[in-house]
Amino acid sequence: MCERGVWQLQQVLLRYSETGYSSSGVRFYLKHLLPSWEQRNPQVEVVLQQDKYEQPQATFVFKSGARSEIPLENLQPRQVEELLQLHRDSSGPNNFLRHGGPKVWTERRSIQAIRGEGRWGSEREFPKGWDQLALKYAHYQPLMREPVVPNPQQQQPEQQRQQQQYQQQQR
Repeated sequence: MCERGVWQLQQVLLRYSETGYSSSGVRFYLKHLLPSWEQRNPQVEVVLQQDKYEQPQATFVFKSGARSEIPLENLQPRQVEELLQLHRDSSGPNNFLRHGGPKVWTERRSIQAIRGEGRWGSEREFPKGWDQLALKYAHYQPLMREPVVPNPQQQQPEQQRQQQQYQQQQR
């Protein structure tokens, strides 16, 4: 990025392997597309470095002295071009907007986790949430005139067995 007429990106160091598969896109870019990028951006010094059997990597050095290292493995030549252009247009590495940064505090309460009476159903009727049988009826017949409240005889046999075992353990 040009701040007050001064470009911030000064140097690009491109490390690649001449034989590695993950460097194939970088090698194509260096042979065919890099000369035109260098002509359009004479203010940026491009340094090429061959590292045998190493993953390709780009190191960007900015005027402030900050450095940014980006892996280039398995990238297409177009993606390498976009990456160089992105760093040329930036004023430095992104040191401040990383995940896990400062927490956001607000005075408004979130509605994502509020659960209470009337929001997800009555806790008195269904103490452990909705009965699966009632949900099945609601999904199969969504336009019923009267709500279906399952009675204990309609519960599944496995649930009845679990309730009986629980009651025996309580005695």
